[in-house]
Amino acid sequence: MKLLPFDLNEVPIEENIVDKDIDKNEKIDEPFVGQCFLSEEEALVFYKKYARMKGFSVRKGRFENKNGVKKWRDLFCHREGKQESKDVDYSKQQRNRGSSRYEKRILLLKEGGLSVRQIMRVIELEKDVRHGELPFLVKDVHNFFTKVNKVRSPNDARELLEYCKSAKSDNPNFQFAYTIDDENRLEHICWSQAHCFNWYKKYGDVVVFDTTYKVNSYEMPFGVFVWY
Repeated sequence: MKLLPFDLNEVPIEENIVDKDIDKNEKIDEPFVGQCFLSEEEALVFYKKYARMKGFSVRKGRFENKNGVKKWRDLFCHREGKQESKDVDYSKQQRNRGSSRYEKRILLLKEGGLSVRQIMRVIELEKDVRHGELPFLVKDVHNFFTKVNKVRSPNDARELLEYCKSAKSDNPNFQFAYTIDDENRLEHICWSQAHCFNWYKKYGDVVVFDTTYKVNSYEMPFGVFVWY
């Protein structure tokens, strides 16, 4: 029994779910690879009975006809997405740079600790498409995460300033400075932990200014002063 791809945002269609008149107490043998049936309906009845015995339901999925003869038919769990009436050519779909149709699934995979490329691969497997045929790109996922972070952290600038003020109050050797733009938003900020001054005096006299880091959420460079 082949399982089709699914979408967490889609509610399963109740069409073709297992018939209620099937005897749930009837014992059915385990299906096996190479099992033969006299007709499609016989196979469908068998898998409906087997699914009911195991506590779930099945639905008809995609199929292919050739010269008026049905070559194959997919059967899958009734909770595996929604029934598709025809194959979809993902390569011809217009790319959705916001990847909005997949946002919930992407966030769920991210919470599971997967990298962006791993997320892409999982969705490719779930949608049964080849590499590069999803309607969004790796950078679209990165942009989506950036958008989510902006929504989730509207007060992070204020919280950073509060942290700096609190740290300064706890230890006068903590240093920080910042500027505000015309719209009263945080423009620049620089800070140094109190112990860093002692380390610099004790261990080194060479300073490296590294600006290779980027904070994509704000499109601002993040510079790190490192002393050796």
